[in-house]
Amino acid sequence: MNKTGYSEMKTEDRGQRSENRGQRSENRGQRSENRGQRTEVRGQRTNDRGQRTEDRKREAGIEERKAESVKGERLLTLSASRFPLYGILFSHLSSLISHLSLLCTIRYLLFALPCLYGAGTTVGDVLNLNTSIRAISLGKTHLFNSEVGGNPALIDDRNTVAFKFNTSPLGVRIFDIGGKMSYGSFTFGAGIINQNAGNIEIYKPPFEDNPEVKFVKNLQNDLILTAVSAYRVNRIFHVGLNIRHLNTKILENYTMDATAFDLGMAVKSGKFNLAFLLKNLGSKASYSYSNEKFPLAAVHSFGVGFFPSYFGIIFSADNENERKQTLFRTGIEWNLPDEKIYPLNTLAIRGGYSQRGAKFNFSNFTFGFSMGFSSVLFEYALSPLDDVGLSHNLGLSYRFGHKTKIPESKIKERVMIEFVAGNIDDKSFAKLEDTAQLLKESPHYSVKLEGHLDLTDKIVDYFVSSERIAESRIIVEEKETTYVIITLIEK
Repeated sequence: MNKTGYSEMKTEDRGQRSENRGQRSENRGQRSENRGQRTEVRGQRTNDRGQRTEDRKREAGIEERKAESVKGERLLTLSASRFPLYGILFSHLSSLISHLSLLCTIRYLLFALPCLYGAGTTVGDVLNLNTSIRAISLGKTHLFNSEVGGNPALIDDRNTVAFKFNTSPLGVRIFDIGGKMSYGSFTFGAGIINQNAGNIEIYKPPFEDNPEVKFVKNLQNDLILTAVSAYRVNRIFHVGLNIRHLNTKILENYTMDATAFDLGMAVKSGKFNLAFLLKNLGSKASYSYSNEKFPLAAVHSFGVGFFPSYFGIIFSADNENERKQTLFRTGIEWNLPDEKIYPLNTLAIRGGYSQRGAKFNFSNFTFGFSMGFSSVLFEYALSPLDDVGLSHNLGLSYRFGHKTKIPESKIKERVMIEFVAGNIDDKSFAKLEDTAQLLKESPHYSVKLEGHLDLTDKIVDYFVSSERIAESRIIVEEKETTYVIITLIEK
């Protein structure tokens, strides 16, 4: 074989090998493409399984909500069977209630429905809402509620601004702010109460091509505006009037406005009080969806209270006119004496019980206390809500001009410091030195200065700068006098 033939053979072999390599590369590409297709098929199968799982979950959720809706409808049907007018409301809202969860249905029955139709014959039951911390502690009494919105005949003559807050296990929040002031034999006051039951989620199940829809609405919101006036006829007989306006919204679509009047009378003779209250007098009212009107939840109350020095007990009966029921309440209060609680000026412990019918129920007990320092008063009340849980009530008040009275047992010395031409008199200065010496010898003593600020400042400067007495031990009370009264107090 010559060189030419050999070269041609080698060239042909190289071409064949190159063709084989190209064929192998093509085969590898085909196999990669096949693997990609198999991966895509597996991914599609995974997506299909996920879609089927999601569909099963959605179907299970729909079935669960249907089951809860059936329970909710049973609760509503039971309520409608007990109170005929609930059936009227059920006919208007059955489609909506069928989409509420069980918890939302329970909240609806407990809060929205009773405010629409109380026991089948009344509207505006929220007008009987009691926000007084003291009154809640004493069995939720309305008759012996001496604050704005309570019995206007028993409202006291102390100028006060108060803020109260209530929370319950079902998410209902109540805010109350009010105040009162006295002028001679008259006392005037005003207040605002807002009750909000919170929001609920409402589901609309999917139907044909329409997807499931969820939306949120406010369950119930109530606003009560109150104006009060009281008149002290004489030392024994007192009368008063409340004027209140209620605006209620339920599910943001159903509204009601009503105006009610409360008339109160009280006879105070020594340690005994007799009280009367006609509550929620007014014309009939209706909700926006209906022209049918119903009376307000009127209540007539009568009771007696016994209030010796540091102890008090009350008994009252509330007759609910339209419901033909009577609710009995009793409460007890113990105020600790000033010498036991100084520097506090108020410390009271309270308890109460209310009873409707003959059945005894531990959840009808209430408890509370109040604690005051200077012009500030803090109050707390605990009231159970059947099997739902506990309702906590907080109150904070500012009592204008209310001061802490120093018990006589705590006063160790009282001296008068006189001034001549703005300077301390010589004899008074000797008393001042003796007082300073007592303060240094008795570190558990504090000192109270009563007088004009220009004069008390000079005594404070003497105690702090000359005698090295801590300023934290000095209490100053301003009075328009030409002298200063110094009181040594044992802590």
